[in-house]
Amino acid sequence: MAYKDGQETKRLIANVCLELMRHTPPESINVSDIAQAADISRQTFYYHFHSVYDILPWLISTELKDMAKDGVDMKRLNPMDTMIRLGNALRNNKDTVTAFLPAYRHRMHLDLSEYMERRMHQYLSVVLGNMIDRTSIATIARFHSAGYTGMVELWMENGMDDSLFEMANRIRNTYPELLSAELYSRIKQLQTLEG
Repeated sequence: MAYKDGQETKRLIANVCLELMRHTPPESINVSDIAQAADISRQTFYYHFHSVYDILPWLISTELKDMAKDGVDMKRLNPMDTMIRLGNALRNNKDTVTAFLPAYRHRMHLDLSEYMERRMHQYLSVVLGNMIDRTSIATIARFHSAGYTGMVELWMENGMDDSLFEMANRIRNTYPELLSAELYSRIKQLQTLEG
């Protein structure tokens, strides 16, 4: 079976996997099941995905890329809005996320953490520029992304019904200086005092 491009083939594989998940738990679905149902070879599957568990991150990533096409500069998107967009992408795939979560928890944690850290690092680099050094930006990005990742994971485990906008506002109200230039200016002053 021939397809126009890799994205179309990936979409086919993902759709077949989702269809199989309607009747079979994700941990019981294997590459042969997907390949047979999609009328592709196992080699074609492995060309596009390393494992069945790579399908969910691809779906979420595709959803986020589609959301970014609305003209928003993702590098300038603040972490609260990033968390809300990520949550919307997860919610749009709620059945899949819920089905994958038990068997996929550790991998999902790593994927979410890496995504949030990358977005946080991009945002801090744009907002702070040369106010603080790159190592400090990386450390701050890692620290804050861990918190955001934890919030999103808790939200997923609780059924994804709470409003992410309200959750973001609770974070913003609890820690109003989060990612403010004033906070990082103080960090820079502390670095100067230490040196």
